[in-house]
Amino acid sequence: MKSKPRFLRLGLVLITILAAILFFVFGFGTNTHQREFELAAQVQSESQKLSDWFDVRHQDEIARSPMTAATLGLSHDNSNLDDTSRLALEETIALHTAWLEELDLGFEINRLDSESQFYYSLFKNRSEILTLHLSEIDQKFMFDETYGPHLELPAFMINHHYIKSEQDAANYIERLKLFPAYFGPLMEHAERQAIEGLFLPSDKYPIMVETCKEFLELNPILRDFEVKLEHADLELSAVQQRGLINGVRDALMYEVNPSIVALIEQFNRHEQLASSNEVASDLSLSNSENAISWPRRPTTFLTKKVSIETLRERAILQLGSDFDQDSFHEQIIEHEMVPRNELENIIEAWIIATKIQRNF
Repeated sequence: MKSKPRFLRLGLVLITILAAILFFVFGFGTNTHQREFELAAQVQSESQKLSDWFDVRHQDEIARSPMTAATLGLSHDNSNLDDTSRLALEETIALHTAWLEELDLGFEINRLDSESQFYYSLFKNRSEILTLHLSEIDQKFMFDETYGPHLELPAFMINHHYIKSEQDAANYIERLKLFPAYFGPLMEHAERQAIEGLFLPSDKYPIMVETCKEFLELNPILRDFEVKLEHADLELSAVQQRGLINGVRDALMYEVNPSIVALIEQFNRHEQLASSNEVASDLSLSNSENAISWPRRPTTFLTKKVSIETLRERAILQLGSDFDQDSFHEQIIEHEMVPRNELENIIEAWIIATKIQRNF
């Protein structure tokens, strides 16, 4: 048999080499594209998993705080106030500690998209700070002249308990009856601090007393209830309306007002102790740094997330191409625990500062 011509053999070799090169190039490219596709799918899946986890945590927080639910416009369980007991505090610490562990073990931050990585860090930072604050609660004041249940609880009833049905009206009364149970653990906390010689500066107590006296004199709760009942247009009979209003009057007389009077007595007593204690000024905690108002529970993380997204949209609208997401995130994380209105002011100041830098 004759051998193949030399040029034919050479051609076959070249074709084989070319085929190998093409297979390597396109095959490798296909594999690379496939790996990139799989990685993107993993990132999307892990990020969605984290988002779902946040949703569950949001529901957990809502379930533990009827007052938070009310501030979010949710009407379920609107006959209760938050539990201010020591046991509830310990449960909250344990819960957030467990959430932090679950976050660390359940998610790989490097497999999240950049947005999810930010919220991962934000949630972790928030829970760590909250857990630290709660664990140091013995060194925190429950009442002061600017924050505290004596201010926050009446404001909560007026601003966040809506009346759209007869049941809502009845639940308003039930909440008023819970004022003593709400104030009780917080007053006990203040008494424990007094035994240890921990007081606010003595000039703060008269301001708190005056606030409580104004509440008793102005009686804003009764007026609030009457206005809400009138505007609800519930088609109640005159007898039913009088029954509900009398229910509020009774709750004020037997539960709410006695609780406020007890606070006044405690504030007066602690003022005298603070004034007579020679080392009170040394032992007193910094009001601005350490005072905590128990009703001011942190907003749920999901609510915080929505607020941040709103602030980011505002910043992008005003800064355009000068918007720096990393710098924005730094501002959010640095001021994560401040109230929403203060955070809005901080971001607005950051926007202005960024505009000024742009003009130079």
